[in-house]
Amino acid sequence: MKEPSERQKWQIDHFMNTDLDTIWMTLGLATKKPTGEQFNPTQARDVGQKWFEEKKDELYATICKDWNYPEKIKDERYQDRYNLTFAISEHIKDRIELQAPLTVASLLVRLGLETPCGK
Repeated sequence: MKEPSERQKWQIDHFMNTDLDTIWMTLGLATKKPTGEQFNPTQARDVGQKWFEEKKDELYATICKDWNYPEKIKDERYQDRYNLTFAISEHIKDRIELQAPLTVASLLVRLGLETPCGK
């Protein structure tokens, strides 16, 4: 299992401890296409929240079923939030169109996976 770098651990800490609006803004900004379009913070937050709402069922299915979260979480290595979040980000990075898999994974872990994954 690949382990997160110190920088990635810092990013995970940041997204676990910051307010949700900042995470939504980060996701919103990550959706920007290189068209020069500018978002103000409120627009970025709204775009990020909308993106997550549209993708969350697919993300949960990917993590719960494809990655097999209910079994993976039994592994001692995934009891560490850094390893869990990083492993989820590695699993979803090719499945989302954003360059923000660690942000998305941090949000999913922060919101909790037990209920959506039936654990």
